[in-house]
Amino acid sequence: MTFFTRVCAVATITAATLAGSGEKATASTVYDDAYVYFSLDSSGSLGASGWDQVKTFTNSIVNSPALDNSIIGLNVFSNGIKFQRSFVANQDRSVITNDIDNLRHYQGTTHTRTAVQDGITQFANLATLPNYRRVMFLITDGNPVPASSQNPCALESSLISNDIELHIIGVGNFNPSVLNCLLDDPNSRGSFTSISDFGLGGVDAIFASDVPPVPLPASLPLLGFGVLAFCGLRRRARG
Repeated sequence: MTFFTRVCAVATITAATLAGSGEKATASTVYDDAYVYFSLDSSGSLGASGWDQVKTFTNSIVNSPALDNSIIGLNVFSNGIKFQRSFVANQDRSVITNDIDNLRHYQGTTHTRTAVQDGITQFANLATLPNYRRVMFLITDGNPVPASSQNPCALESSLISNDIELHIIGVGNFNPSVLNCLLDDPNSRGSFTSISDFGLGGVDAIFASDVPPVPLPASLPLLGFGVLAFCGLRRRARG
């Protein structure tokens, strides 16, 4: 049986083998807390109600107790980056919540590669707190447009090299296979799910404070969206 480890924001994370032997590795990593970056799709295909859903969902994660001490950043994208909130901005949750509530729906097309690259750049520019976990949420409803220039698949290696864990949240009729290229390397870490199936239970699963390794299937069937797929939840040891 293959064992997966639920990753933790403030915990010892034990590496697990993915080769099928079932033997757990002994190396572990302790994270002090987390940098969390949200990339919010504000393209026209969302519609007004979809955009409101994205904002409400994002605020529910930002205000989750699991992220109480995390450092929050975000971008909003359509045909380019339309709004950005860096990691050095005011971290008061009421201020962040108000900023998100007041975000406009920009409409336009879906520049997914630009959005993911911006997130990578934000993490790459970090000069402090190196023992903080790096988590990115990409919340989007559709295919990258134009596909010729906005396909983000080539960025997977940069996500890995910058130690970024990517959680892709689908809105509306999003097809997760469109972006699975960002998590198909064995060294990638993250998940796919839908905005309706995620819930605060999803936050707890990602940011559990002290969860021991447990055997999990490679994917968990969910109502509506079909599958919550945890990808590469092993953690390499630092040192």
